[in-house]
Amino acid sequence: MGQPTPHNNVMVITTVSRDLPLTPADAQRLGQAHALLQAGRAAEARAACETVLRLRPGQADALHLLALALRHLGDTAAARRAFNASLAVRPRQPQLLNNLGNMLGNLGQWQEALDAYARALKIDPRFLDAWINRGLTALQAGDTSQAMRALEQATRLDPNAAKAWHGLGSACRAAGRITDAIHAFRRAVALDPRNGAAWVNLGNCLRQDGEPAEALEAFDRAAGAGFTGPELADGKAGALLDLGDTARGIAGYRTLAQTFPRYAVAHDVLAKLIWEHGLPEEPTAGFRAALDKYPRDQELWFGLVRTLLSQERWSDALDAIDAGLHALGDHPVLLYARARALSGLGDLASATATFTRAAVMLPEDVALRVEFARHLLLARDPAAAAEHAERATRLAPDAQAAWAYLGTAWRLLDDPREHWLHDYERLVAPLVVEPPAAFSDEVAFASALEAALLPLHTAITHPMEQSLRGGTQTRTMLFARKDPLIQALRTQIDDAIARHVASLPDDPAHPFLRRKTSRVRYTGAWSVRLRQQGYHVNHYHPEGWISSAFYVHLPESVTRVAANDHAGWIQFGQPPTEMGLDLPPRRHIQPRVGTLALFPSYTWHGTVPFQDEDARMTVAFDAVPDAT
Repeated sequence: MGQPTPHNNVMVITTVSRDLPLTPADAQRLGQAHALLQAGRAAEARAACETVLRLRPGQADALHLLALALRHLGDTAAARRAFNASLAVRPRQPQLLNNLGNMLGNLGQWQEALDAYARALKIDPRFLDAWINRGLTALQAGDTSQAMRALEQATRLDPNAAKAWHGLGSACRAAGRITDAIHAFRRAVALDPRNGAAWVNLGNCLRQDGEPAEALEAFDRAAGAGFTGPELADGKAGALLDLGDTARGIAGYRTLAQTFPRYAVAHDVLAKLIWEHGLPEEPTAGFRAALDKYPRDQELWFGLVRTLLSQERWSDALDAIDAGLHALGDHPVLLYARARALSGLGDLASATATFTRAAVMLPEDVALRVEFARHLLLARDPAAAAEHAERATRLAPDAQAAWAYLGTAWRLLDDPREHWLHDYERLVAPLVVEPPAAFSDEVAFASALEAALLPLHTAITHPMEQSLRGGTQTRTMLFARKDPLIQALRTQIDDAIARHVASLPDDPAHPFLRRKTSRVRYTGAWSVRLRQQGYHVNHYHPEGWISSAFYVHLPESVTRVAANDHAGWIQFGQPPTEMGLDLPPRRHIQPRVGTLALFPSYTWHGTVPFQDEDARMTVAFDAVPDAT
């Protein structure tokens, strides 16, 4: 659910001007142009403005209104010239600058739009609409900090501005501040109960906060307010899944996919549910049926291809990509996907050529650079892989995937920076998590926690895009659940992270150490239950800074002291074995119930398969520095 859009206010026409005065007849004509524009008759409004300008060349109000008419007619270049011409004769026009910012924002020219709002606010610091629009535009541009500052100022200027509270909720949610987002959305719907979009956003935040029942109430209020978009049905179906009502949740996504066939999210979630619950269906059937009706829908093609690639169905993916390229043309995203499929099929030369073409078309795409680096490692060209991975780290210094592959390239090149990056003996840390006061020891606490986690494992197989094999994983954000045992674990883990980070050195050049902090925000948390022969493929965590495994229950075969085969142990430093690089792990750690293994999110890690009828249960998470 998106945030509210900027205002598009038209200035009030006045009869007094410091540049060229208007005659009563001209003022009346501009008033008529204003009314025509408000009625959607932009061409007639333009003609009226041009009539005035023939008599009063350079008249600022007429130029402003002409700019708005041209914008509505789609001639943004001419509109911009008219805006600038008006400003040239009358520079202090905050409403004009606000309207100029709105046009530039709609064109995706975020920085220029933000500059226009800043100029408007320098003239009139109490201009509410400009503060709101500045915040919403900053949010669209991905600058959540600026967005929150602007929208917080708007709520201070007018505590009853529902749109400002709605926008602030969206900004807080984007920043991961879910509690603050819920507060803002509650204010928005209290001020404007008919705002269905705000109710949907509130419902989605309540889901993230572990309150699915209350989320369903918010979704019902959205429906009562007349909201009919697919986000509503998406949220309701997801809340049912959160509540453990799997059958109704899956049915909800089926209905959503049929009702809104172009809503790619529905097909994506449904494909994952079909896979995880072992339903006797083709996971991509929904995408394919929708594409039969809408063969040029870009998001449907991307979703179909992404699903096939995540299942490593390389030949099927290649067929789908070629069909998508036929439908959409030489799209760079599909070219990039084609390179991945060719690499998966082992056609390394063709993949390299295709990656190269895609990189020319998307030179700043971090994900493409990372995948290109991975492919070049497969092609045994670590020097070239390092170049692309380093480029990715320059574009996105916190991109965990880029550091993972760069470390591997350095290892193959015998570059000592691999050890600087991972420091396996210091940055990889096994820690005992102190049990809450109500428990005699960590084993007793872990046993109680296991009983709380078991009912959450409702799937029959591993998620489609995750690292585990031979087991199940819980849905949604585990640490958002209100279960007191889960919340107690979170509190104890907070303390363990703080202790570990405090023991580490400072290094402003190091991608992990430069982000040292005593407070973290969890971007994901889940439980994994591995069955016999279950394991995690070697992987990294793209959404974290620091990641972990907390050991809740372990089979006897894993806890044997003399386990020379490391069965069920966690290992570090070995890239995925399917890459065929023949690099052994750098370190193994034997799990212990009630202990926590902490490590940088970019460090390769996985689990050795174990042979035991008993299950192996963990809690894992990703955390990032909390800047608030």
